[in-house]
Amino acid sequence: MPLAAPGLCAAFAVFAAHPGPVIGTFVRAWRSCFRRATALGTLATVALVVLGVDVRVASGRTAGAILIPVLAVLILLAVVATMLGLVALASRPEARVRDVLRTGIYFGVRRWYLTLPSLGVLALFEALFAAKPALALALAASPLLYVVWANSRYTLAPALGNRPALRVSPWPRPEPVPSDLPTGRTS
Repeated sequence: MPLAAPGLCAAFAVFAAHPGPVIGTFVRAWRSCFRRATALGTLATVALVVLGVDVRVASGRTAGAILIPVLAVLILLAVVATMLGLVALASRPEARVRDVLRTGIYFGVRRWYLTLPSLGVLALFEALFAAKPALALALAASPLLYVVWANSRYTLAPALGNRPALRVSPWPRPEPVPSDLPTGRTS
């Protein structure tokens, strides 16, 4: 995970700069996000390993009935904070890892209704990758990661300072009325 984090961050930056050069954007974003994304991926990996070991240790004990749900929530928070953190780093590569994690946890919990579909898409990608890795990477990786990026960017919109708007409308816009047309009044 730590070495995949800069690649994911660069892929999210390519999604953000869509009608532009793909390879150049990917390389620039990968270079600018490498240190912080690797640190974020390392923190997430360490947290997930420690929490996973704690779940395994608690599973055979009587205290496990209380600890395992708490540990499961902490695992979800670690995944959500990392996912939103990588999206935030793609938009703002100069951001500190601590601020990115804090923002990811806050908006991941506060806007849970947007976070849950992203987690569902990630779970779908994981299931596809476990079943058929070549097809998952060749066909499903880009569209599913795009959905995760778009939803996470909308989740982080108040923190990033941009308000993504729906640009597609089923109704045509009304034509502006030119001011030089006669209005029917005689002067």
